[in-house]
Order: sequence, then C-alpha cells, then structure tokens
Amino acid sequence: MTALPSEFREEVEKLERKHADNPEGRYFVPLANAYRKAGHVDRAMALLREGLERHPDYLSAHIVLGRCLTDVGDGAAAEREFRYVLSLGPQHLIALRTLGVLASASGNAGEARGWYQDLLAVDPMNEEARRALDAINALPADRLRASSDEAFPGELPYIDSAPGAAWFEIS
Repeated sequence: MTALPSEFREEVEKLERKHADNPEGRYFVPLANAYRKAGHVDRAMALLREGLERHPDYLSAHIVLGRCLTDVGDGAAAEREFRYVLSLGPQHLIALRTLGVLASASGNAGEARGWYQDLLAVDPMNEEARRALDAINALPADRLRASSDEAFPGELPYIDSAPGAAWFEIS
C-alpha cells in the first residue's frame, strides 16, 4: 500500500490498531471509510467485502462500499448497494439521497424525482433534496423520463456527491 497522506495517518493507524485487536468485530467500517477518504479506495473495498462476509447485513458497511463504488465510477454497483440498504431500512436517508444523486448524475430525471420525493417524505426539512426536486420539476415535460435508457448524463441538477461530503460521514 502506498503511503497515507499525513492528514489521515494518525486516524488510520488508530483504527488499524482497533481492528487488529478485534478483527471479527465491526471496526472494519470506520477503517475502510478512513482508507476511502485517504484515497485508498481499493483497500477500503477489499476490507469491506471481507467484513461483509462476517456481517452481511451491516448497513454501514454497505453504505461505505456504495460510496467506494461511486468514487471509482461504478454507479450501477453503487446503486445495487444502496438499494440493498433500503431493502433492510426503507427510510434510510443516506441511501435515498444517494440514489437520487446517482439517478440525477445519470440523467434519469423521473427516477431522481422519485428518490427525492421519498427522501422528503422521510425528512421534509431536507433543503438540498427540496432544491434538487424543485430543479427537476422545473424541467420541461419532454426532459422527464422514467428510465435511464433515455438519459442525458450530467444535464440534470443534483446534490454534490464529492467524497468526504458531510452527509456521507459514517460514525
């Protein structure tokens, strides 16, 4: 593994020690998230997949894996992870929001609208989701599609999904 950026080194080393003390536990998720934030996405994904073999329904692990997949540009696999999260917790805010972001990024306004509506049903005060939904609703009717087969990637408004964004922080 290449060297960690100095701003992540102390946190990663602390989490590596905790994980080493209890390798069967759940410290793999914060460690994987720290690896992801430090730019070691492949290492994070390997650790998550290994941990998910022991803890297959651990939502936080699926969320961080979904973020890793988004980081490497595998939107389809990220979508599968977040849909799985919703299968276990149908009102999961991060999953609903991320699925809206992914649909918007792929140009699928109809699907994005549905995810943002679902998010607002659970979290009616979510201003970012409200702005994204308002922008989608302002599109001409001929721009709204129900399937990604007719997508216009990158042309729809969506919430910033940059790595490390506060709404993705995992405790």
